[in-house]
Amino acid sequence: MAVINVVVQKDKGVVAVDTFSGDPGVDRERCGMSRVLLLPHGQMLLACRSHEDFFFTIYCELLKVSNAPRFDIDGAEGIVPRLLDVHWRTYKQCGEADADASSVASQQFDLVAIGWSEKSASVVARVFSKVNGAPARATKAEGSMASPGHPLQKWKGSTDEDEMLRAARVQVHYRNLMAGATVAGGDLLLASISRDGVSMKKLQAL
Repeated sequence: MAVINVVVQKDKGVVAVDTFSGDPGVDRERCGMSRVLLLPHGQMLLACRSHEDFFFTIYCELLKVSNAPRFDIDGAEGIVPRLLDVHWRTYKQCGEADADASSVASQQFDLVAIGWSEKSASVVARVFSKVNGAPARATKAEGSMASPGHPLQKWKGSTDEDEMLRAARVQVHYRNLMAGATVAGGDLLLASISRDGVSMKKLQAL
């Protein structure tokens, strides 16, 4: 994922991502992608910071279990690491069959999950990480998280739409400048979640 920003408050969580997808030089009109996905029965939002094809695999697997009674962000903490470990092996094997994909399959994968927790009576966010052959691990995300974080060192994690749009534009400029090509951009998808439900919208182009 080129840009992902997360803000976690007790009663509300917000995820902002860009929609650019594809190789540098590809027609931007054909590069739109929804990088935030919803698990409706678990009242949970998912986003990733890399490897979109692997992200969709894990999302489909979670859909199969999200209809279970009382499935939520707390239940996901015990399920997602196992899914990452099992399916990463297949993903890496497929990558090894392709010289261009093998280097990708050896990199880190981060899955961000944010949702309402009945246990905590608050919004909770988790980052599930898989690095090569090491077991997947889960860490709690608190306050705010920005990727890339370098251009937003002074960002305080505002949920204001204008502020999130400005922050994303700074990140997009930084990513494209560092890459020397268009690797970030498109539109900004903004998703928010609370105990009452989920809302999603697409903001103006980055």
